[in-house]
Amino acid sequence: MDTFVPKTNWAYTAPNTTYPYNPTVGQQLLDEAGWTLQSGAEYRSKDGKELVLILTTTTAPFRVTYLTVFEEQMKACGIRIIRNHQPASWWFGDSTGLQVRDFELGNFAWIIEDDEPGGYTLYACNQIPSPTNNWSGQNFMGWCNQEASDAIIQASDPRLPREQRKTFYATVINQFAEDIPSLPLFLRSNATVWEHIDFNLQTFRQDRDLAASNADSVVFTDYSGNQHTITLPSGAITQPITLSYHPLVANANPLPANTQTAHAFRLSVSINGVPGDTFSFNQPITITLRYTDTNLANIFDENSLDLFYWDRASNSWKDAAETCPIAERYERLDADQNLFEVRVCHLSEFSLIGTKKSQVFLPMVMR
Repeated sequence: MDTFVPKTNWAYTAPNTTYPYNPTVGQQLLDEAGWTLQSGAEYRSKDGKELVLILTTTTAPFRVTYLTVFEEQMKACGIRIIRNHQPASWWFGDSTGLQVRDFELGNFAWIIEDDEPGGYTLYACNQIPSPTNNWSGQNFMGWCNQEASDAIIQASDPRLPREQRKTFYATVINQFAEDIPSLPLFLRSNATVWEHIDFNLQTFRQDRDLAASNADSVVFTDYSGNQHTITLPSGAITQPITLSYHPLVANANPLPANTQTAHAFRLSVSINGVPGDTFSFNQPITITLRYTDTNLANIFDENSLDLFYWDRASNSWKDAAETCPIAERYERLDADQNLFEVRVCHLSEFSLIGTKKSQVFLPMVMR
């Protein structure tokens, strides 16, 4: 496919810009962008960091199969692809994965129904899910090309004559080909479902580069505007790292019974641009979380707040302080300052959890 409209569809027009298979030109473009392949290296790098992209999708076997091939093809170009296969319940959840744009590259499929390409909710500027519109819309790429946006509104209107709509679709197709916010791949055998890879043009992840050995302090901001501080003592790391904060709308893993999240986030580390599955600090780091009364709207008792981490080994939530040896553990809740502080020694998905507020309904008796 060379665009989001199948070639057999009435709305299809060949884009003005096409991209023929040409590895030589592709390598030249990467060189010009500063991503060069050093002698003996498998992957291209720039400013000491590898060219790495994380591709998130479902665990469907056919996607594992063809994206394994895609990973090898990109390796041949010097691009490292890390496949992140997640359960469909998380990837397509109302407040996780794709809907809240928690990805770098995202692979999934769209359905073309009744010979209608549609596209308004996918490509209009006002359909970009974000914290300000409560994550509504399906423009998961964050693509806002005003000319294409105006055209897709007209093109998707079934009340207009098809020839007129086809002209508007041509505008969108050409702008789509110029910007490449998404990579169309192929139609499935039923010819109504097409696979593609979206590029997230505005990641909400926040990265901070940290030098080895030095004490340091970094600040991250969540979707509510709260600022959280992470303090590293001298000697906590022995090599330069990039510390990444991923704000979450909801946790990927189910909470303990009768509890509610006040704040959810992930912390991860990359070394030379390559993210690792696990990372431990040589000295405990301190996480200072701040929250507002709005964050506690569904919390019954503020004094019940505690920071938990997701333990993969046991598939359960555990006290974040338990990531450190007993002698190094520390946590403090200051309800007056709306602040929670804890020391941790390794990274994970975290959740500031409290007792859930419950509603009691009394029966109504009529006489």
